[in-house]
Amino acid sequence: MMAQQGAMLAAVVLLVLLPLALSCPCPPIPASKVCGSDHHTYDSQCLLLCAAVSGLSVIHHGPCTPVETALGRLFNATQLAAGPAHPPDGQSSWEEWWTYDGISGPGFWGLINPQWGLCSKGRRQSPVDIQADKLLFDPRLRPLHIDKHKISGTLANTGQSLVLRVDQDSKHHVNISGGPLAYRYQLQEGYIHYGTHDGHGSEHTVQGQTFPGEIQLYGFNAELYHNMSEAQHKAQGIVAISLMLQIGETPTPELRLITSVFNKVHHRGQATPIRQLSVRALLPETDHYMTYEGSTTHPGCWETTVWIIINKPIYITRQELYALRKLMQGSPETPKAPLGNNARPLQPLHHRTVRTNIDFFKAQGKNCPTMYRDMHYKANSWAENEIL
Repeated sequence: MMAQQGAMLAAVVLLVLLPLALSCPCPPIPASKVCGSDHHTYDSQCLLLCAAVSGLSVIHHGPCTPVETALGRLFNATQLAAGPAHPPDGQSSWEEWWTYDGISGPGFWGLINPQWGLCSKGRRQSPVDIQADKLLFDPRLRPLHIDKHKISGTLANTGQSLVLRVDQDSKHHVNISGGPLAYRYQLQEGYIHYGTHDGHGSEHTVQGQTFPGEIQLYGFNAELYHNMSEAQHKAQGIVAISLMLQIGETPTPELRLITSVFNKVHHRGQATPIRQLSVRALLPETDHYMTYEGSTTHPGCWETTVWIIINKPIYITRQELYALRKLMQGSPETPKAPLGNNARPLQPLHHRTVRTNIDFFKAQGKNCPTMYRDMHYKANSWAENEIL
């Protein structure tokens, strides 16, 4: 009789847990136990995320106390009576459930989806802080070239960022070449990162200084790969151009094509067309830049990205920035929090080199790291009986 009851209990548990396991993208890897805000002990942060419902978060690391466990049983019974859990806000999959804070924030991206493991374990991650005394001047870096063709696309509020997706069926694509690039890259999309106040916003920083915002333009290697989805997993697959946003009374004229439609993407899921945007005109008038090997700054943090950080900001007015800061993460019915503060924390360089074509130390008569050396090989001669 006891065996039959045990079998029935196991069957019930299996019926309850199997749908959750099948819909959960996280591998059941044991780790330090955590106590969820539902007062239930989870074997890992990953399983906590997989079982999460809206508002669930970590109470503390380690098993729940007996009182918390008792509350957890009551909570779970209530949830089972209400039906199986689904991703918050009716999202189609857990892979879309990532944010810039909380248990779905940058520290947990590598747990939400096992394919995003580089977000947690990668050693060539972005963004980074650009430190002037660690820049390496490379005289062989060429000027960056961007096609003059104008693009059309869609500006969308994804709930995580403001994203510009370029129409790929256009007759003329915008190609990116030169600079540190060995291949031709095709512009695909752009992301706008910004803060809810002036002291925070950009993902990359320069000498520890944060800018109010940063526009990142991504392109894929069109000579080796067919699209961004393929290129992001492959060597030399992606280029990312970083444009820092600074507040000014005279805005960058081409930027107005984007800022003028902020009111049409106020909530998640809203989108509006962008027509005849010149990416070349959007860039500031300078040939100077910094470059390093890194990753995308959004999941899955692919370490296939050549970063080019332009050494001059573009300008946005306070009025335009105010309109940008009014955008919300959620729908009109549940607007949630402002869309801003969508910046991934700085990542360590791990001995990577940041190169630049700015020879400002030479202009000031200072000695700095450089790749410009008068060096050559010399063939030595030695006697036949000489010991090497």
